[in-house]
Amino acid sequence: MNNNMTIIDIHQAIQQISKGEIVVLPFEDHFIICGLAKNEHTVKNILENEKKKSTQPLSILFPSIRSLSLHQIESPLLKLAQPIWPAPLSIIVPAFPGLPSSASGLTQMVSVQIPSHPLLSHILNEVQEPLLYIKAMNSHHEAIKHTQECLSSPFKNISGVVNGVLSKQGSTLISYQFGGYQIQAQGQVTKAEIDHLELCDDRFVS
Repeated sequence: MNNNMTIIDIHQAIQQISKGEIVVLPFEDHFIICGLAKNEHTVKNILENEKKKSTQPLSILFPSIRSLSLHQIESPLLKLAQPIWPAPLSIIVPAFPGLPSSASGLTQMVSVQIPSHPLLSHILNEVQEPLLYIKAMNSHHEAIKHTQECLSSPFKNISGVVNGVLSKQGSTLISYQFGGYQIQAQGQVTKAEIDHLELCDDRFVS
């Protein structure tokens, strides 16, 4: 348990993440607990802070399309998402080589995104590694939305909290099923926007 968490700046966060430590960051409409996705010890520390097992695959952020390609991410959804990325749109894909098994669980699936969030984009561009995250949750299993609540929460192995402003809505999450996309969680990217993108690829049906 960590009862001495402090506010750190973005440069300190980059240093800590690069060393394999985990930090709390503002992202979209909630705070997240975040670290290197391919570091088994880091992933273990992140998952120790899960208040409640999610029914959705764990989330991984990438710095660029090139980074996705280097990690051999494969899915028909890539052709749908690439024209809009960076954006608050996540797609569910098979786990990629080098990812600890604990990050993909029994399903061997993860959700991936190239975020447009300025702070996360900057960190990703500096670290140049995929970052795994979970929502920072309070004891009532609610997503934390305030810095002070992060500082007072009994998280484990946290190296610091970055202060920041949250948006009003999170990411849209989509999966590929039965030859088309399915919305698993509605967020900032609307169904109309996704439908517009799919007109460029007749493999997709809503």
